[in-house]
Amino acid sequence: MTFKRNQAKGFTLIELMIVVAIIGILAAIAIPNFLKYQLRAKFGELPTNVNAIFKAEESLRQSERSITIGGTTTTGQYVSTGKLPATCTAGTAKNPWINTDLAAASNIDWVVEGSTYGCYEALASNGGASFTAAAESDIDGDSAKACVAIFQPKLVGTTLTAPTAASNVCNGNNTPGAPYSTVRRFPDENTF
Repeated sequence: MTFKRNQAKGFTLIELMIVVAIIGILAAIAIPNFLKYQLRAKFGELPTNVNAIFKAEESLRQSERSITIGGTTTTGQYVSTGKLPATCTAGTAKNPWINTDLAAASNIDWVVEGSTYGCYEALASNGGASFTAAAESDIDGDSAKACVAIFQPKLVGTTLTAPTAASNVCNGNNTPGAPYSTVRRFPDENTF
Protein backbone atom coordinates (compact mmCIF):
# COMPACT_ATOMS: atom_id res chain seq x y z
CA MET A 1 0.00 0.00 0.00
CA THR A 2 1.34 3.36 -1.02
CA PHE A 3 0.39 6.62 0.64
CA LYS A 4 0.14 9.86 -1.28
CA ARG A 5 1.69 12.75 0.49
CA ASN A 6 -0.44 15.84 0.77
CA GLN A 7 1.39 18.82 -0.59
CA ALA A 8 0.95 22.08 1.24
CA LYS A 9 -0.84 24.69 -0.84
CA GLY A 10 -0.40 28.39 -0.27
CA PHE A 11 2.19 31.13 -0.34
CA THR A 12 5.43 31.20 1.54
CA LEU A 13 6.26 34.03 3.92
CA ILE A 14 8.84 35.39 1.47
CA GLU A 15 6.27 35.59 -1.34
CA LEU A 16 3.82 37.43 0.91
CA MET A 17 6.53 39.88 1.99
CA ILE A 18 7.42 40.61 -1.64
CA VAL A 19 3.77 41.36 -2.46
CA VAL A 20 3.46 43.68 0.56
CA ALA A 21 6.67 45.49 -0.46
CA ILE A 22 5.40 45.99 -4.02
CA ILE A 23 2.08 47.37 -2.73
CA GLY A 24 3.99 49.70 -0.38
CA ILE A 25 6.15 51.05 -3.22
CA LEU A 26 3.10 51.65 -5.42
CA ALA A 27 1.30 53.43 -2.56
CA ALA A 28 4.34 55.61 -1.88
CA ILE A 29 4.22 56.78 -5.49
CA ALA A 30 0.45 57.09 -5.88
CA ILE A 31 -0.63 58.80 -2.64
CA PRO A 32 1.42 62.03 -3.04
CA ASN A 33 0.26 62.35 -6.65
CA PHE A 34 -3.33 61.82 -5.58
CA LEU A 35 -3.02 64.56 -2.94
CA LYS A 36 -1.47 66.93 -5.48
CA TYR A 37 -4.31 66.35 -7.95
CA GLN A 38 -6.82 66.86 -5.16
CA LEU A 39 -5.27 70.28 -4.36
CA ARG A 40 -5.32 71.24 -8.04
CA ALA A 41 -9.00 70.33 -8.26
CA LYS A 42 -9.81 72.46 -5.22
CA PHE A 43 -7.79 75.37 -6.58
CA GLY A 44 -9.62 75.08 -9.92
CA GLU A 45 -12.56 76.80 -8.24
CA LEU A 46 -10.70 80.14 -8.15
CA PRO A 47 -10.18 80.84 -11.87
CA THR A 48 -13.69 79.57 -12.63
CA ASN A 49 -15.32 81.93 -10.14
CA VAL A 50 -13.08 84.89 -11.05
CA ASN A 51 -14.10 84.44 -14.69
CA ALA A 52 -17.74 84.28 -13.58
CA ILE A 53 -17.30 87.57 -11.68
CA PHE A 54 -15.68 89.10 -14.77
CA LYS A 55 -18.53 88.02 -17.02
CA ALA A 56 -21.16 89.21 -14.53
CA GLU A 57 -19.45 92.60 -14.14
CA GLU A 58 -19.00 93.02 -17.89
CA SER A 59 -22.62 92.17 -18.66
CA LEU A 60 -23.77 94.53 -15.91
CA ARG A 61 -21.62 97.35 -17.31
CA GLN A 62 -22.88 96.83 -20.85
CA SER A 63 -26.53 96.57 -19.88
CA GLU A 64 -29.02 99.36 -19.39
CA ARG A 65 -30.13 97.97 -16.04
CA SER A 66 -29.88 100.34 -13.09
CA ILE A 67 -28.55 98.89 -9.87
CA THR A 68 -28.78 100.42 -6.40
CA ILE A 69 -26.16 99.47 -3.83
CA GLY A 70 -25.86 101.33 -0.54
CA GLY A 71 -28.22 104.07 -1.69
CA THR A 72 -26.26 104.80 -4.89
CA THR A 73 -27.86 104.00 -8.24
CA THR A 74 -25.57 103.26 -11.18
CA THR A 75 -26.02 102.28 -14.80
CA GLY A 76 -23.34 101.12 -17.23
CA GLN A 77 -20.57 100.85 -14.64
CA TYR A 78 -18.64 98.20 -12.80
CA VAL A 79 -19.75 97.62 -9.21
CA SER A 80 -17.74 96.76 -6.08
CA THR A 81 -18.81 93.75 -4.07
CA GLY A 82 -16.41 93.87 -1.16
CA LYS A 83 -14.90 90.68 0.21
CA LEU A 84 -17.12 87.64 -0.31
CA PRO A 85 -17.94 85.84 1.82
CA ALA A 86 -17.56 88.71 4.28
CA THR A 87 -16.13 86.47 7.02
CA CYS A 88 -13.89 84.55 4.62
CA THR A 89 -10.57 83.21 5.87
CA ALA A 90 -8.22 81.73 3.31
CA GLY A 91 -7.48 78.27 4.69
CA THR A 92 -7.94 74.58 4.13
CA ALA A 93 -11.66 74.54 4.97
CA LYS A 94 -14.53 75.75 2.83
CA ASN A 95 -16.04 79.13 3.70
CA PRO A 96 -19.82 79.19 4.12
CA TRP A 97 -21.90 81.84 2.37
CA ILE A 98 -24.71 83.42 4.37
CA ASN A 99 -27.71 85.25 2.91
CA THR A 100 -26.03 88.69 2.97
CA ASP A 101 -23.04 87.28 1.02
CA LEU A 102 -25.35 85.70 -1.55
CA ALA A 103 -27.28 88.98 -1.85
CA ALA A 104 -24.05 90.92 -2.47
CA ALA A 105 -23.05 88.45 -5.20
CA SER A 106 -26.51 88.59 -6.77
CA ASN A 107 -26.19 92.40 -7.03
CA ILE A 108 -23.82 91.79 -9.94
CA ASP A 109 -25.78 88.72 -11.15
CA TRP A 110 -23.12 86.31 -9.91
CA VAL A 111 -24.56 83.09 -8.53
CA VAL A 112 -22.66 81.02 -5.98
CA GLU A 113 -23.86 77.60 -4.91
CA GLY A 114 -22.58 76.20 -1.63
CA SER A 115 -19.39 76.96 0.25
CA THR A 116 -16.13 77.96 -1.46
CA TYR A 117 -12.43 77.44 -0.78
CA GLY A 118 -11.60 80.92 -2.08
CA CYS A 119 -12.20 84.45 -0.83
CA TYR A 120 -13.47 86.70 -3.63
CA GLU A 121 -13.60 90.43 -4.24
CA ALA A 122 -14.58 92.77 -7.06
CA LEU A 123 -13.48 96.37 -6.77
CA ALA A 124 -14.65 99.07 -9.16
CA SER A 125 -12.45 102.13 -9.56
CA ASN A 126 -12.01 105.19 -11.80
CA GLY A 127 -15.68 106.06 -11.42
CA GLY A 128 -16.82 102.54 -12.25
CA ALA A 129 -14.87 102.52 -15.53
CA SER A 130 -12.33 99.89 -14.45
CA PHE A 131 -12.34 97.01 -12.01
CA THR A 132 -10.37 94.20 -10.46
CA ALA A 133 -11.80 90.77 -9.71
CA ALA A 134 -9.65 88.63 -7.45
CA ALA A 135 -9.64 85.44 -5.42
CA GLU A 136 -7.21 84.01 -2.92
CA SER A 137 -6.92 80.65 -1.22
CA ASP A 138 -4.62 78.62 0.99
CA ILE A 139 -5.95 75.15 0.36
CA ASP A 140 -2.72 73.37 1.26
CA GLY A 141 -2.48 75.16 4.62
CA ASP A 142 1.12 76.34 4.28
CA SER A 143 0.17 80.04 4.77
CA ALA A 144 1.50 80.91 1.29
CA LYS A 145 -1.64 82.11 -0.47
CA ALA A 146 -2.31 81.37 -4.10
CA CYS A 147 -4.47 83.79 -6.03
CA VAL A 148 -6.08 84.62 -9.35
CA ALA A 149 -7.02 88.12 -10.50
CA ILE A 150 -8.44 89.77 -13.60
CA PHE A 151 -7.85 93.45 -14.22
CA GLN A 152 -9.91 95.68 -16.47
CA PRO A 153 -8.02 98.97 -16.81
CA LYS A 154 -9.67 102.14 -18.09
CA LEU A 155 -8.55 103.06 -21.60
CA VAL A 156 -8.19 106.83 -22.07
CA GLY A 157 -7.05 107.54 -25.61
CA THR A 158 -3.98 105.35 -25.91
CA THR A 159 -3.21 105.28 -22.17
CA LEU A 160 -4.29 102.55 -19.80
CA THR A 161 -5.27 103.74 -16.33
CA ALA A 162 -4.73 100.89 -13.92
CA PRO A 163 -7.62 99.99 -11.67
CA THR A 164 -7.34 100.17 -7.93
CA ALA A 165 -6.29 96.74 -6.78
CA ALA A 166 -8.57 94.65 -4.65
CA SER A 167 -7.20 94.14 -1.15
CA ASN A 168 -6.31 90.50 -1.69
CA VAL A 169 -4.72 90.62 -5.15
CA CYS A 170 -1.71 88.35 -5.19
CA ASN A 171 -0.21 89.69 -1.96
CA GLY A 172 0.62 93.03 -3.59
CA ASN A 173 1.83 91.65 -6.95
CA ASN A 174 -0.89 93.44 -8.84
CA THR A 175 0.57 94.87 -12.00
CA PRO A 176 -2.08 94.71 -14.70
CA GLY A 177 -0.98 94.60 -18.29
CA ALA A 178 -3.31 94.86 -21.25
CA PRO A 179 -7.08 95.06 -20.80
CA TYR A 180 -8.59 91.86 -19.45
CA SER A 181 -5.17 90.76 -18.24
CA THR A 182 -5.02 87.93 -15.75
CA VAL A 183 -2.50 87.56 -12.95
CA ARG A 184 -1.99 84.15 -11.41
CA ARG A 185 0.37 83.76 -8.53
CA PHE A 186 1.19 80.34 -7.14
CA PRO A 187 3.77 80.92 -4.43
CA ASP A 188 3.93 77.22 -3.78
CA GLU A 189 3.45 75.94 -7.31
CA ASN A 190 5.63 72.90 -6.60
CA THR A 191 3.02 71.81 -4.07
CA PHE A 192 0.26 71.70 -6.62
